[in-house]
Amino acid sequence: MNEPSPYFIKRARQAPQGPQAPEDEPIALDQPWADYEEDEPLLKGYWHILLKHRWLILSCSISALAIGLIYVLTRTPLYTAQSTVLIEYKPPQILNIQGAMADPLTTGESSFYKTQYETLKSRSLSARVVSSEGLTRSGLVGGAAEKTDFLESLWSAAPWLKDLKDLLGAPSKNAGPQAVGANDVVDVYLPLLKIEPVRGTSLVNIGFTTADPGLSARLANAHANAYVGFGIDLRLRANEGALHFLEGRLVELKDRVEKSEAALNAYRRDRGIISLSDKENIVVDRLADLNRRLTEAEVERISIEAQVRLIRSVEPQSLPEVLKSALVISLKTQLAHAEGEYLKLAAEFKPGYPLLDKAKVQLDNFRRRLEQEVRSQVRAMESAYVAASSKERELRARMEAQKKATLNLKDSAVGYAILDREVNTNRQLYDAVLHRMKEMGVAAEVRSSNVTVVENAMVPKAPSYPRTAHNLALSLLFGLLGSLGIAFVLEHLDDTFKTGDEIRRHLHLPYIGMVPDFSQLHQDKTPYGGKLAPQAEPRAVMPPASTNGKELVLAHHPLSALTESYRTIRTALLLSLADGPPKTIVFTSATQKEGKTATAVNTAVVYAQMGLRVMLVDADLRRPRLHTILKIDNTAGLSEILAGQMEPQRGIKKTPVDNLSFINSGALPPNPTELLGSRTMSKLLAALKEEYDCVVIDSAPVLPVSDAIALSVMADGVVMVVDSRNTPKQMVREACSRLSVSGAKILGTVLNKVDFVNGRYSYRYSPYYSYYHSDSPEKS
Repeated sequence: MNEPSPYFIKRARQAPQGPQAPEDEPIALDQPWADYEEDEPLLKGYWHILLKHRWLILSCSISALAIGLIYVLTRTPLYTAQSTVLIEYKPPQILNIQGAMADPLTTGESSFYKTQYETLKSRSLSARVVSSEGLTRSGLVGGAAEKTDFLESLWSAAPWLKDLKDLLGAPSKNAGPQAVGANDVVDVYLPLLKIEPVRGTSLVNIGFTTADPGLSARLANAHANAYVGFGIDLRLRANEGALHFLEGRLVELKDRVEKSEAALNAYRRDRGIISLSDKENIVVDRLADLNRRLTEAEVERISIEAQVRLIRSVEPQSLPEVLKSALVISLKTQLAHAEGEYLKLAAEFKPGYPLLDKAKVQLDNFRRRLEQEVRSQVRAMESAYVAASSKERELRARMEAQKKATLNLKDSAVGYAILDREVNTNRQLYDAVLHRMKEMGVAAEVRSSNVTVVENAMVPKAPSYPRTAHNLALSLLFGLLGSLGIAFVLEHLDDTFKTGDEIRRHLHLPYIGMVPDFSQLHQDKTPYGGKLAPQAEPRAVMPPASTNGKELVLAHHPLSALTESYRTIRTALLLSLADGPPKTIVFTSATQKEGKTATAVNTAVVYAQMGLRVMLVDADLRRPRLHTILKIDNTAGLSEILAGQMEPQRGIKKTPVDNLSFINSGALPPNPTELLGSRTMSKLLAALKEEYDCVVIDSAPVLPVSDAIALSVMADGVVMVVDSRNTPKQMVREACSRLSVSGAKILGTVLNKVDFVNGRYSYRYSPYYSYYHSDSPEKS
């Protein structure tokens, strides 16, 4: 066992064809044949991320599904009933009589149907249904049938869940119907109503949703029937108002006809006139023209006056001119949309909430604009009436002046003609109004409508809300997507080295091996727990009484995968230099607790297992740990040797491992950097190098102190140990940069604490685990 290893025999090399390579230059392990590692496929990389965070994904998905299930189970089932009505563009013409309402053909088909849809959603129609169905007395929300499910027993069995019940908004069974105002009921009624035109047809679906299926069907049918009656009543009110106005005008015109005829007869008797020709004089023609124009103005004024009186008798928004206004139609549409938004927010938030107040202001603005536009239309009609009256008065004055002018020429004839024309005019007006009044009387008796109920609502058998399968599927989908997002974000934020390929790509340094995580040892519940640390011990390297250190796993498990990791590191180090294996190796790391000490001691052990004489030096004079792992007292050691207080041979201690000697750190000095960088340390390493086949040095981390830098220039090479779980890449790069600047030879890097169970290496090393963990050896 004390013979030199074949690795330490000087390897003969052929004379280089090109320039001579430096003797101490590390072998380029990053050549394709040395470090080839196939790039991991993209999909396989994603799969490993999912496996790594599988418990996070599973817990988030189950939590989201549970929340969705709780939501579904705590919602009151709602039932939607739907009736269908047919709205014809042109009302049926039972008689060829024009009513007081505007003809829809003059407003356009698109505007007509938009008006009908808004009428279906109007508060006035909803108030009509609320009143007819007695919802102010029975209560709209209180009509739901009470039900008892497992949640009710859950509330009773666990009093502490009452707060959860209140938070989830579980319905209270003690709340009965209460008498409320009509406006309040309409506010609740409108959000439950849904008007949905059937695309490409004249059909409109009227849907209503409540917690009681019977109530939903009843209100859907009631709303459809109320809409039919609402249209009929609107026409009837318009016709009755016009009829009442015409009756008053008819009495006035009858009196005017009688008076004009009496005046004509008196004039005829007084002047002794029997008949006069209308074309006797041009003056008479002009007078006739003025009289004709006066008659037209008076007819126009009467027509406009009828509309003005109609304004005072019916709702201004029902006027034909208002209904034909495109701006009014647009404002009604916007007002209905704003009312829906406000009611939706009012159902969720209390007054004072910014979005609710903003919606309220927007709603008031649309109402004010609609009222202003209606008033503008009304004012336009009133202005037209004033203009017509003014025109009539002007024409009458002109006609009176013309009368006076013609009286001088043909007083008797003109006077007769005037009286005769007035009689004819009054009679024509009287006949026209009488005829129209008879038509309106007949039209008022006709109760026809352009709206027909095509299909009555049926009592729904299944609830429309909550949609259990849909909600659970969405919950599961959102939970899955959210957990996947969290997993990928965590993976993106993980700024540590996970593979040797990453080390080579970022550090441009050789990668000499990886070490599994010590925390996975003896975890029988994990798939590879036993494979990383098998219990069988075919050959004991260290006596059991002395092997209490957890980190010295090589002494306990010489055939485990963990031991093989250090053997791989040993092989890489033996082949790291072209001239031969390095004899003095410094093990260091970027920061503390990366596993450099355990890597150093276990590497020294596998070197000793080859039969080489190995010296393990604890050069971490700040936080030494090798003596703890080896269970050796930390008496006088390296500090005393470097301080000249003790000879080197007296500081060398034997270990239970064959061929492995040890120099402990000794007392903690006040100036460790100066001691480690001294000539004495250099001479000590030179002496140990001559006496031993390999000198393994455990040094302090690079970034906190400069001890490792001082040692690195004295050694044949440095091994950088990297914690794959905690050390950021930037810190490792900074440590390697400091070593390179000082002139140290970095032999390679060791990736420590690698997760072989859940990490991306698990699938690669499964055959290896199976090989080393087989129950029986293969027969030769």
